Amino acid sequence: MAVCSIALAAASALAMAALYHSGYDPTRIYDGTDTRAGGLLIGAAAAMLWPSRRLFSKVSRRTGILLDGLGVAGLRLIALLAAATSEYSPFLFRGGLVVLSVATAAVLVVVTLPAGRLGRALGWSPLRWIGVRLDGIYLWHLPVIALTTPTLQRGLSVPTVEEINSAFDDLNGGRLRG
Repeated sequence: MAVCSIALAAASALAMAALYHSGYDPTRIYDGTDTRAGGLLIGAAAAMLWPSRRLFSKVSRRTGILLDGLGVAGLRLIALLAAATSEYSPFLFRGGLVVLSVATAAVLVVVTLPAGRLGRALGWSPLRWIGVRLDGIYLWHLPVIALTTPTLQRGLSVPTVEEINSAFDDLNGGRLRG
């Protein structure tokens, strides 16, 4: 089943690369189920190859260092991609999102290990505070962007970002404020 997921992820990545043309709007490619399924399929393959019942709480020091190094490398790669690319970067559509998905899967595998130090480091209180609120922040960002886009503001009375955030925060039970 994991091999099937990997094959489908590869097909999805190939479809993305084939459909992408620099200078054209990539919305169809970014939002298409067929072209974006690769990330989910890579995560599914990682879960099948390393199921939770196979997690171990004790590893040798060398293995622990190796696994934590893999996780840190994945985090660094994710940060590099976030800093070096934009939503229109051709690299993203020609394999970059696959690289991002593999790096993310590697980080997730490493941080779920009870024996790993990276999971404990990412469980640091300030990061957990952000993580608890991140779902609410993520869920409300698209409507805020859509309602405050300059093309919509021409001649319209549009609420400010602060007013929209406040309304969504109230709907979300105050989770955004803490």
